[in-house]
Amino acid sequence: MRAKGTIIKLAISIDLPSGLTMDDVDFQCRFFVFSASQVIEKSQMVRINENNYSCYVDTKIIGSGEIWLETTAYLPDSDYEGGTRVEVDKMNTGIKTV
Repeated sequence: MRAKGTIIKLAISIDLPSGLTMDDVDFQCRFFVFSASQVIEKSQMVRINENNYSCYVDTKIIGSGEIWLETTAYLPDSDYEGGTRVEVDKMNTGIKTV
């Protein structure tokens, strides 16, 4: 458990189709608890390497509770209108704040 009001550094890695790296796609992460959220764009993250980025989640913004992560990735795909397929994935981070 973490105290509300702390900054949590997290590493982000997205499972992408073969041949794509995180450098190749635009994405954003929304960290949230029941009542509030913080959205972090790729441009606000720190690049570790082509398949890993890190970001800082401020629990003053999202409040207390179990922290969930919703990642939205914009993948190049010529079969979709505009040439981009949007994929959204949601998972529990396993982090709780009080």
